[in-house]
Amino acid sequence: MPDSDFFKRVQSASSLSSMSASGSGASPTRPSLAPSSSSSRTTLKMTLDAAFPIASGSGSASGSRGGAASSAPGSPTKRKVYGDRSNKLKTLLSELVSQGTAPGLVAVAFDRAGIFASAAAGNKDSTSTSQPMTVDSIFWLASASKAAVSFVTLQLAEKHQIDLDSHEQLVKVVPELGKGWEGSQVWQIFDGKNEKGDWKFKEAKEGITLRHILTHTTGHCVAFTNEEAFWLHNEQEKKAPGSFFSGSFDLVNVPRSFESGTQWSYGTTVEYLALFISRLHGTSVRQAFRDLLLDPLHIEADTLDLFRTPEMDAKIVHLSSRGSTSGTFSPLPFPLDTPQYEGEALKGHAPFMQGPLWGTLPSYSKFLQAFLHRSAPSSTEKPLLSLELWEQASRDDLAISSLEVPQGPMVTSKNKAMAGDLDYWVKYKSEDGKKGLGWSLLQATVLRDESSTGLKAGTLSWSGVANTYYFVDIEQGLGGIISSQFLPWAAPAMLNARDAFARWVVENAPSKSW
Repeated sequence: MPDSDFFKRVQSASSLSSMSASGSGASPTRPSLAPSSSSSRTTLKMTLDAAFPIASGSGSASGSRGGAASSAPGSPTKRKVYGDRSNKLKTLLSELVSQGTAPGLVAVAFDRAGIFASAAAGNKDSTSTSQPMTVDSIFWLASASKAAVSFVTLQLAEKHQIDLDSHEQLVKVVPELGKGWEGSQVWQIFDGKNEKGDWKFKEAKEGITLRHILTHTTGHCVAFTNEEAFWLHNEQEKKAPGSFFSGSFDLVNVPRSFESGTQWSYGTTVEYLALFISRLHGTSVRQAFRDLLLDPLHIEADTLDLFRTPEMDAKIVHLSSRGSTSGTFSPLPFPLDTPQYEGEALKGHAPFMQGPLWGTLPSYSKFLQAFLHRSAPSSTEKPLLSLELWEQASRDDLAISSLEVPQGPMVTSKNKAMAGDLDYWVKYKSEDGKKGLGWSLLQATVLRDESSTGLKAGTLSWSGVANTYYFVDIEQGLGGIISSQFLPWAAPAMLNARDAFARWVVENAPSKSW
């Protein structure tokens, strides 16, 4: 983990135009692992099981805004034999790397039948050509893995019949979000400044719900996009330097910027889902992901995990920084890591639920492909979610409340070494410059019209801060994920690469309809 202020150090790194190769290639250091505490966890799970008995049927996590289920497509079909699209994709990626888009790129394209193209180009390291990028390279997926966090959360909510719109039910599992929790600050809301320039606060009217957390409408915001959150970050750094990626709940036990449910702002409250998942499942978060996501989808060990094994570290792609003026890439001059817990997390910490997963793009594509067929991994297995909940999870949840993810601009960054300014996440084919985006329970944007790249309305898409981007077009039955590993997020050249890849997938997909 960073040992000083992350934002300041990344800002410094971005100003470098070159750096010796001796500073590159080092795997991030790991904090000490906390011992398991199975007895206390078992007792808590028994209490929660009594409060939230396992549902005998399905569709119970719909909340008061549940929608009707649609008819189900079948289980995923066996991969057909297609022409060699991977070589064509490699040509595209090689051209993008040669243009200076990134030190290296990997991309995977899939449809309902499976992966139909995958390719890699360039290098894992910004200063060395001795480590070529490969399709099985290990990436920090960062916020692109929020969809997996949602998926595990929704499984447990459905299993235990927890209403997504009930604050009362949520605080039975996560009392830290309750009004009476000692030391809680989440019931305070920023209320401007006084004549001395100090922040004022007022009490919130509404409690936070699971729907608020998953749709990023809690009122909590990320530090690089919001003035109040940036101030909170700086105050936290004074107390605990280098804590940004620590997973400490102190970072999210903070006042909100607005009343929950009244607007969208990309936020941090997702950290509390670590408590929700571990308490209801009765295991560590890592084990819950294994039981509820990785094993059911038959994802191989050492290819997708919260905890990087030595086998994964051997294939890791090194994080770089792109110079703000030179445009050249250099390694970050310090280790950057997410908390690595093989078992239980340290007390008062979570495994950074804002972006917990490390893995290969083909393995994460297996999860993303599940959005397309919405059924069991095979005809002999149980569905991962009920059809009703699949329907809810992938729809535009903000539209119900007449909210949107704004565009023009979408993000005005407080730290451009971490994330660039972003006017448009997507350009619509209709050229409606101000049309916003939807947002789903899977913590992904939802297109409200066809995009200029040919993706249809209803397409789910999101990204990770180190420039990982995915999309899943449910109507056309196709999707893709492309990644490099550098800061800042939303670099214009990388967004162009994402769009070029999306066009390629739409044009080259073997099947566009079910």
